[in-house]
Amino acid sequence: MSVLEEKVPCAECGEPVSVAKARERNGLSFTCNLKHQEKVPCAECGKPVPAKQAAKRQGFCLHCSLKRNPFFVLYSSLVERVYRSPAGFAAFSDEERLYYAMTLFQNEVNNGGFHQFFFNSSGSYYEMI
Repeated sequence: MSVLEEKVPCAECGEPVSVAKARERNGLSFTCNLKHQEKVPCAECGKPVPAKQAAKRQGFCLHCSLKRNPFFVLYSSLVERVYRSPAGFAAFSDEERLYYAMTLFQNEVNNGGFHQFFFNSSGSYYEMI
């Protein structure tokens, strides 16, 4: 059995944790480790955020950080239009169609690989890519 396969109980809750992860987290499971992380308030909404994550996002929680990302804002607006307007995808300009299809492709491939893109409904956009 390799080190990754071996399990030890979490020092706090007893949940099985791989030996390698237990070493990284001082013997704690993922959940228990999260509970013990230093938290700071989000600079916008005040929600408690792990300090390491807030530092990566200029002091914001994920939600507030994404609201400032122009690419996320654009893609979110396109998704809204696809699902909420009667014309949907057909009402997009050529540029919007390409951006929507490419972002969908990127999200699917990053989440589950090419298989996920081509075998989910998102694969219907393959000709645009």
